[in-house]
Amino acid sequence: MTITYKDKFKIVQYIQQFKDKEQEGKVNKMLDEAILGTIYKYGTRGFIVKLIQKCLNVFLKDYNAREDIPIGFPYLIEDGLFGEMTKRAVEHFQEDKDLVVDGIVGRNTMKALINNFLLG
Repeated sequence: MTITYKDKFKIVQYIQQFKDKEQEGKVNKMLDEAILGTIYKYGTRGFIVKLIQKCLNVFLKDYNAREDIPIGFPYLIEDGLFGEMTKRAVEHFQEDKDLVVDGIVGRNTMKALINNFLLG
């Protein structure tokens, strides 16, 4: 999976909806850190966790609509806290996308989440 410049631009536009205009210069740095090196796991807090939760909710909307899923997964509260429900949603996402299922959002899971968000 490759995140293109056009994809990054879409993500930056999305992020800017949540940030003050004076923060615009920090958005690209934040995005690169989120995609390229930071690991998000149980207990992590912050804006990128809120973005992860938003991406997971896009996935869960499609996941819950599938006919082969007898019981859906509840949508996440986008509060920026990586709690137990976020961890479980990440595990569902990882399993569905054939990623290593560990409940941690690292490089591969972040790329897959963002790609799913952009296509969803």
